[in-house]
Amino acid sequence: MYSISRRLLLLVLALLTMHAGAEYSVQSTLAKIQARFPQAAPYAPHQGNVQKSCWNYSQNHSHNHNHSHQLAMDVYRLPDQLPRPAILLVHGGGWNSGERTLWQPIAYALANRGYVAITVSYRLSPQAPYPAARDDLITALEFMQARAAELGINTRALFIAGGSAGGQLASLVGLQWPVQGIINVDGLSDFTTPLALAFENDPAREVTAASAWLGGRYEAIPEIWRQASPINAVNKHAPPMLFITSGEARFSAGVEAMQDKLTALGVVNRRHEFKQAPHSFWLFEPWASATVAVIEQFLQARLSALAEPVPPDER
Repeated sequence: MYSISRRLLLLVLALLTMHAGAEYSVQSTLAKIQARFPQAAPYAPHQGNVQKSCWNYSQNHSHNHNHSHQLAMDVYRLPDQLPRPAILLVHGGGWNSGERTLWQPIAYALANRGYVAITVSYRLSPQAPYPAARDDLITALEFMQARAAELGINTRALFIAGGSAGGQLASLVGLQWPVQGIINVDGLSDFTTPLALAFENDPAREVTAASAWLGGRYEAIPEIWRQASPINAVNKHAPPMLFITSGEARFSAGVEAMQDKLTALGVVNRRHEFKQAPHSFWLFEPWASATVAVIEQFLQARLSALAEPVPPDER
């Protein structure tokens, strides 16, 4: 049986790992990739007339600052009262670091194109293990729906996107809560593939980002690793999905099998590959503006489909 002391050890090691330099930021990532990609530069789109506001959200959908799980989201939108399609943007960082400002540049870009773009915080593994992050993001979507009039959101056009660990979370949450589309940017689709396990369950490491977040090694709790894998949440009611991947296959492990599963169920899906790009490409030019264009193309196709009348035999 998996002992409590073992779980405590994993949590302590996760904390030590995070404080030992596992920070996930634009600056730290640029330092890692610049030798291989000297052309990389932080994405800084024109902010235009976009307005930014910060909202607190919690399990009870209140602004009660005494709530133990008080979290925050930043809302980016044009200064009008029109109900606009909304997209929740989920940051990455190995489930143990990162912050919502990582998606701020893309939020500005999407807001300038007419969307309500929302970046969100969620509990990281040093605060709470899986499924806390998933639950927080579902609560964020519920908050967006409940406050739609104040946020200026069209509740019939809610989307979710994320990058890296945020891509895995966006896929998992979007398959468990009724959104109109999911965008997974270089995030895992299946923790249990040989490719994913080689890194996420690396036997040479006492603890990995995934084992710290999921609460143990794959061998000890395989059912949790399977449960957290988006591929196992796919069903015939899944919304259309867009996968945007880099040249580093480990980060999108399971994407081909997941696409096959979606296609077999008749769920619209597509993949756009930046084959020569590093992981976290969406944070940098020359890939970020192209990423925004691919995302917008997907969103526009979904909005056009949602506007079409439903045939009588499909109602």
